[in-house]
Amino acid sequence: MTNYREILRLSSLQYSQRTIESMAHCSRHTVRDVLQAAKKQGISWPLSDDVANADLEQLLFPNRHKASSQYAEPDYPYIHRELARSGVTLTLLWEEYCAKCQEAGQRPYMSTQFGERYRRSAYLEEEKPYMLPLPVSAFEPAVWSVSKVANDYLVTDGRNKYSVPYNLIGERVDIRVTKTTVEVFYHGSRVASHRRLQTRQRDPLVKREHMPPEHQKYLTYNADEFSRWAMSVGPMTEKVAEHFLKSGKAAEQGYKACAGLTKLEQRYGKQRLEVACGKTLAYSTTPSLRTIASILKNDLDKPDKAESQLSQSKANSYGITRGAAYFRKGGDR
Repeated sequence: MTNYREILRLSSLQYSQRTIESMAHCSRHTVRDVLQAAKKQGISWPLSDDVANADLEQLLFPNRHKASSQYAEPDYPYIHRELARSGVTLTLLWEEYCAKCQEAGQRPYMSTQFGERYRRSAYLEEEKPYMLPLPVSAFEPAVWSVSKVANDYLVTDGRNKYSVPYNLIGERVDIRVTKTTVEVFYHGSRVASHRRLQTRQRDPLVKREHMPPEHQKYLTYNADEFSRWAMSVGPMTEKVAEHFLKSGKAAEQGYKACAGLTKLEQRYGKQRLEVACGKTLAYSTTPSLRTIASILKNDLDKPDKAESQLSQSKANSYGITRGAAYFRKGGDR
C-alpha cells in the first residue's frame, strides 16, 4: 500500500516531488495525485497517530474505495480447503471464482489481488493467533563460560569480580556476560545477577544476601561503636582499640581485631581484658590481638601467676648459684 502518511509528511517539510518519490518509494504520478487529493479534501500534516494509511486512502480517494467494494469477495475457507486436495492450485481456484462472478454478474479480482487477499485471510485465520509478541528488550549478544566458585564466593568476568551465594563454594557454575549484565547459573537456574562494571575496580561487587552470616555481621561494624565499647571496658582497652582502628589505611581494617577484643571480653570478662591490655601496652606501643589473647590464656593477667612467672624468669637468669654454706664446708672435691 502507498505510504500516504510519509508523502504528506515529506511535503510539509518542503521536499520536492522528485525527492518524495525517491524517499517514499512510489511513482511521480502517485505523489502528484496524493498531494492534489489532500489539497482538495483539506487534509494536511501533522496527522493523528490513529489515522492509518488505509484510513487516508478512503479519505483521499473515496470513489476508488467505493469502486473496490464492488468486487466480489472470494470464499476464503473454501479456497483453503480446496488447496489441501491433490492437484488443486490457486490459479485453478481463481478461474473457478471468475466463472462464478461472471454467472452472478459480479466483478472479480484480478489473479494477483485474488492471491494476496487469500494469503492475508489465511494469515489472519491460521497463523496470527499463534504468533508471539516481540521481546520487550532487543537481543543482546552474550559470552558464556564455566567457573569453579572460590572460597571467597566470587566469580569473574575477566575484569572484575562478582559475588554468588556462599553455599556454592567449590561448585561449578555457568557465567553469562553481556555488555551490561553478569549472570550466574547453577544447574540451569539463575542464582546471581549483577550490573556489569565497565571499568576495572579494586573491590568486588558483593551482595549482602550472598554472604555467610558471620560476614554479614561484619557489615554492621563501625568505628564509633567499637570506641564506645572499649571506653566502657577501661582506658587500656580504649587505647588498644584506638590503635587497631588507626593503624591501618582505613578504620575497616581494624574491625576484625576489635571484634576479636569483644570476644575476649565475653570469654574472660572486662576486668581481665583491661589488665591484659595494660600489660601489653607496657611491653609494646604496637599491641596485637595475639599477645593479649596469649596473656589471658596463660593467666598472666593474674598477679600471683605473673609474679611466679617473673620470679622463675629471674632465677633462671643467674644460672647455678651454690651459696655461702658450700664455701664454708669447702665444697665437694
